[in-house]
Amino acid sequence: VLEFLLDLLDEGEIGAVAFFWPQLRQIHLQMLPPTDAGSLVRVELVEDFMLTACVRHSVHLALETVWGCVADLEESLGSPLTAAPSCRRRRFAVLRFVCELESLLFDFDNGWGGGNVSLRSMLGPSAHQAALAREAFSVLQLHRRFGSHHLSRSVRLEKLRREAEKEEEEAA
Repeated sequence: VLEFLLDLLDEGEIGAVAFFWPQLRQIHLQMLPPTDAGSLVRVELVEDFMLTACVRHSVHLALETVWGCVADLEESLGSPLTAAPSCRRRRFAVLRFVCELESLLFDFDNGWGGGNVSLRSMLGPSAHQAALAREAFSVLQLHRRFGSHHLSRSVRLEKLRREAEKEEEEAA
């Protein structure tokens, strides 16, 4: 289904995909956080599709995605009595996804945008926390680069390959 939606985007049918975008965003949020290996693969594929659609085809879809994620995060930051448990459970997965989207949109190094553009004051890690997050994200990116679960047209994988080629050229 995701490959079919990418085909529609490649054919210029952004409106057809945009019509279903709110439902796709909600499905993505409901999938977070992944609870086992199978759900992790499904989340990775959906996120790969969403990132590719946003970065390669429509900044409007990217804005809608960020706004929806920020709204979910704002709800999760409420008091434990008022914040929905599902929002609190997926908080860190949503933060990671927004940071990755930001990184791809603005071409930040290593796939880690840090949330400085989209999240402003919601994400204010200390230097040590930021270093740990970047390190964990580097490990995740390494698994993605050599993994077999990605779409045929993945903006995420293309960036990882470009960065690897750049590192190899610098090392030579």
